[in-house]
Amino acid sequence: MDDVLKSIYKELFEKHLQKLINKKGLKNSEVYVAANISKQYFSRIMNGSVKPSKKKVLDLAVGLKYGEKTTGKIRLGIHFHRSKH
Repeated sequence: MDDVLKSIYKELFEKHLQKLINKKGLKNSEVYVAANISKQYFSRIMNGSVKPSKKKVLDLAVGLKYGEKTTGKIRLGIHFHRSKH
């Protein structure tokens, strides 16, 4: 499994998401607009008051401008993580 996916399981989702946004040099607004997520919902994700659904996580991957290969790895990581519970 890729280091990016491993790190998802070691830290809070919102902290990891912010690191990815910063690493890509994007603004939060660029991500939630491209992901077709409202500013309010994105804010709730980032403050940890809501955990995004699988669909929203994939939308965020699009918002982060990841290609099909990485989005597929994220999809696999979500499936793997959920199957452990």
